[in-house]
Amino acid sequence: MEFEIRRLSSGIGAEIIGVDLSADIDEKTFAQIEKCWLENVILLFRGQKLNNEQHVRFSARFGKLDEHDDIKRLRDPDHHEILPVLSIPGEKRLRVGAQWHSDMSHSLCPPKASLLRCEEIPPLGGDTMFGNMYLAYERLSESMKRLLDDLWCVHDMTIAKHNIGQYNEVRKRQPPVAQPIIRIHPETGKKGLNRDSCGKGSCLSGSMQPWMAG
Repeated sequence: MEFEIRRLSSGIGAEIIGVDLSADIDEKTFAQIEKCWLENVILLFRGQKLNNEQHVRFSARFGKLDEHDDIKRLRDPDHHEILPVLSIPGEKRLRVGAQWHSDMSHSLCPPKASLLRCEEIPPLGGDTMFGNMYLAYERLSESMKRLLDDLWCVHDMTIAKHNIGQYNEVRKRQPPVAQPIIRIHPETGKKGLNRDSCGKGSCLSGSMQPWMAG
């Protein structure tokens, strides 16, 4: 399958033109898409019409999907791999992902990717922004790189704003974990910063690498 790649900026992102994600994508085409993703960090597919089953099927091409067992109340009841981000007038609902974050950084094994599907664009808000953490690392001074290379950070969801007053429940469901501040991509070998507003906690030295909060 032939498709076009259009770079969105000098620092991050590319648009894939000419691919229907609801169709059966052959192995060669998928390999090209995956290569483009690894090179550009974020991929954009405009005008897609996907249902939940098609969403899950394409996502699963990248690997085993997470079923969000730690936040069952928020996941789609029929497709546990999908986490709806909704804002319904008059309904109190947790604002998921309203701050800078790396998806599921509190997990023992954070996911390699997320696939976002926009169903309805609100008249105000709903903006999604992305940062290239490889580029952020590259632009650090050499002394700062040496300092951070040896540090780990505790990602603790018990201190997240929406979890206030639920310490014991959240700690049992989502215990704190230590993650390296500099993460190395297993396929490309590139180094990137691994910090976000959900990863609030103590910084540990390299000698504490095996440490994990329980």
